[in-house]
Amino acid sequence: MRRMASARVASAAVTHTRLAVEDELGWLFREQPTEDFGIDAHAEVVDGEDVRGRLLGLQIKGGMSWFSERAAGGWWFRPDAAHVRYWMSHSLPVVVVLYHPGTRRCHWQLVGPKTLDETRNGGLRLLVPEAHVLDGTGRAALQEAAQGDPDALRIREQLAGPGPRRPFPRRRAIALGGLAAITSAAVPVGLALSRGSSGTTAGATPADVIAYRVWAIKSEVYVVAFSPNGGTLATSGADGVIRLWHTATWAPAGSLHASVSGWAIAYSPDGTMLATGDGSKPAVQLWDLATKRPTTLRGQANRVFSVAAGSLENKLASASPEDNVEAWDVASRNHIGGFSAYQPVYCVAFGRDSQALAIGCEDGTVQLRDPTGAKITAFPGHHAGPVESVAFSPQGTILASGGADHTIRLWDAATGSAITVLSGHTDAVWSVAFSPDGKTLASASSDNTIRLWDLANYKATAILRGHTGEVASVAFSPDGTILASGSEDHTIRLWKVP
Repeated sequence: MRRMASARVASAAVTHTRLAVEDELGWLFREQPTEDFGIDAHAEVVDGEDVRGRLLGLQIKGGMSWFSERAAGGWWFRPDAAHVRYWMSHSLPVVVVLYHPGTRRCHWQLVGPKTLDETRNGGLRLLVPEAHVLDGTGRAALQEAAQGDPDALRIREQLAGPGPRRPFPRRRAIALGGLAAITSAAVPVGLALSRGSSGTTAGATPADVIAYRVWAIKSEVYVVAFSPNGGTLATSGADGVIRLWHTATWAPAGSLHASVSGWAIAYSPDGTMLATGDGSKPAVQLWDLATKRPTTLRGQANRVFSVAAGSLENKLASASPEDNVEAWDVASRNHIGGFSAYQPVYCVAFGRDSQALAIGCEDGTVQLRDPTGAKITAFPGHHAGPVESVAFSPQGTILASGGADHTIRLWDAATGSAITVLSGHTDAVWSVAFSPDGKTLASASSDNTIRLWDLANYKATAILRGHTGEVASVAFSPDGTILASGSEDHTIRLWKVP
């Protein structure tokens, strides 16, 4: 994945590579288990109806950081020695695929003695040409690489040195989107529950704030969410364990072991249930917190990047990177319909009256729809990548969106007109959350920081520092005095709101 893994971008990279292999090349695509080392997927050549087991191993990377080192005609990709040894001894030809979130193109290069270049310090680098787009133009070269005599032993060059000791998990986090004080947005899935002309800020001199409490756990933390009454904090992450904490003492209050990764969680408005979504599998679960038993909702056919619940009509909605939004009646658990957004959807949030549904899309726009899916309007603005998080203000008048373009954008929820652009983060904004009084907005970013914004003057008032990895999720306590955050650095942090 990228840098320290914007899981969301990594998931988009796999999705776009799949589309390129299946739609552009007309071949078969098989994603590998997340425990696999150095090979994310296999592409199998298809000639018409001819399938003879001619395979390529694909190492897929997504994010702008992989395009930071320009070279003549392309970009330098610098793999570590362990991966190179693994690829060069692999029984299949290996192709590195780099996904560019701005252009939404996949660029590729074969790994081999002719393409690997030794650097002065003894390392290796691979030139990924800009012209190598994963589409029909590369079919002949890739097909030739996959060719081989099935009766002959394929010999791959071996590099000196020991191979990797053990496979390591490939991060698949997701961006979370949701309503203030209840949800958050993060790397790769988001869950959100609802209760029922641009400018750029400048001149802010925010104060540094340090967390007053830190928990270290054995998993990357993707979501943090307070219960509606403020009595419990729920956290979830890569290990699929939903941890509950008593806010009066901050002692553990039990845990839920989901059958899916905990990439998205959110409380129901009455606090009796917790919804979870999975960014790698088509699963949405609704947990009864009294019995700690889940119900898997039927009708979710694709992976889930975000869910949102509207209290007035007791509805739950989910959004998928495969472009569809689904809806359920929470009381009956019945699937009540869905619609297509015609492009990958990364986050979703209900408005205050549950009559408006905001969805953040890969093309950098926010679509505003009614609960039936009828489109009301679209807010363009995030130009360099997808919208990673959306949230309505408690009053329902302002919509905030955070994007891969490092900005937060505020919109008039009624008219769709732009209010302002909040700038200051130096990387993707994964999560936005309004304070309960609607006067402050918190934003969490891949730059390892959280910012607090005064919505009276649209200036940053504080920078919350301490996380050593991407901050995936933020949530205000219902009384607005505490902000919780979760990060891929395996910590949960609590901050006293200035």
